[in-house]
Amino acid sequence: IAQITGARVVNSLWSDPKNVNLEILGKAKKVISGRKETVIVGTTKKSQMKGYITMLQTMMRAKDENIFEKKWLETRLARLSGGVAVVRVGYLTETEQAEKKLRIDDAIRASQCALQEGIVIGGGMVFWRVAGDIEKKIESLRPILDESELTGWKILRDTLRIPARLIMENAGHEPAGILSDISKSKNKNLGFNVSNGKIEDLLKSGIIDPVKVSRLALANAVSAASLLLLARVSVVEWVDEDK
Repeated sequence: IAQITGARVVNSLWSDPKNVNLEILGKAKKVISGRKETVIVGTTKKSQMKGYITMLQTMMRAKDENIFEKKWLETRLARLSGGVAVVRVGYLTETEQAEKKLRIDDAIRASQCALQEGIVIGGGMVFWRVAGDIEKKIESLRPILDESELTGWKILRDTLRIPARLIMENAGHEPAGILSDISKSKNKNLGFNVSNGKIEDLLKSGIIDPVKVSRLALANAVSAASLLLLARVSVVEWVDEDK
């Protein structure tokens, strides 16, 4: 915090607390404090912190055998080397403001998830690829699984193929032929870009999803389906079609 705000650390090792005055305080452009974290946008430029970062890197090399201290130094270095982006968005109406704010919040959270666990190809194609792997797995498991377990695997396989199909259908494309062409290719990153109607490398095109989002979406769907099966009953809204 002292490094990014230009403040000075005060403790018994560095200075005498009796000499503390307002001159040792630093400055911050902005401080955003939430329930779980606080973000400080400092005033010190990266070029001014270069010497301190170099010192940390030297200390890390000296601590190669001490894994705990090296990890602590890596955390400090990451915090100092990183940055904070300020996004300004314009709008014409209050309705547009609310819609844009939600979009930006979604984008920020998706980026945070991507930093945590990485990314995969989007457009529902990662689930389509997994469904193909499950297809092969079913054949190898057939001799050791009973009929109910095989049914479960087949349900999961068929469900994973739905997102890619729906995305294509919603964009006005016929998925059968497109998916057949994609399946023939050995390029695992190949998928359908609905914005231009072309089959292409989705990673290069920037059509991606955070791994964490895809993983939790699947886990939550399986959890809900399992609960429904175990409960053996469901409550639905009755619709009288005559009225």
